[in-house]
Amino acid sequence: MGVAVVSNALPSVLAGLGPKICFAGETLYVPDPHPETFERGPRRVVLVGIVSGYSASVFSFDRSDVVWFGYPVPGLNTSRPSSSPAPAPST
Repeated sequence: MGVAVVSNALPSVLAGLGPKICFAGETLYVPDPHPETFERGPRRVVLVGIVSGYSASVFSFDRSDVVWFGYPVPGLNTSRPSSSPAPAPST
């Protein structure tokens, strides 16, 4: 992400955050069962990689200093074959 910011590639990164997230112009569209429009204003944008499913999407506009978006970690859908059992918890 840091390289994208300093090399003006951030629009490409935002456009590839996940299958449910769309970036067009200066607008980031995220899935929401109750769609609303939010303005970022002077708030910083924080991108948070999450490991909870390839189509996961979480975000928050609740803070006054920052807005954050969770996006699926790249390659998550290929990290473990779906037919493989989950590892047993260690004791």
